[in-house]
Amino acid sequence: MRRMTFERPTDHYDERLYSIDEKICALLKERKELSGGDPGFPHDEAIYKWAKQYEFYPDYLNSLFSSMMDEEEFKPRVEPTEFKKHVPVF
Repeated sequence: MRRMTFERPTDHYDERLYSIDEKICALLKERKELSGGDPGFPHDEAIYKWAKQYEFYPDYLNSLFSSMMDEEEFKPRVEPTEFKKHVPVF
């Protein structure tokens, strides 16, 4: 099954955010390396504490951390380019 191509939700980008976005990427890499590729999920207490401390909705943080657990889903897939022949199994 083919993955849908990604479409940017907007063409707008505030270039002042570039250095922050780069730091976010660096932190994600550091988190991945520190966890050995098995990130786990923060406890509810931590999610609610961070939501209050950094003025986010808990569901937003839950979604963010959930997406970090799905990295394997985004690896490029090898897709066959053309059908050669059907090979029966039985």
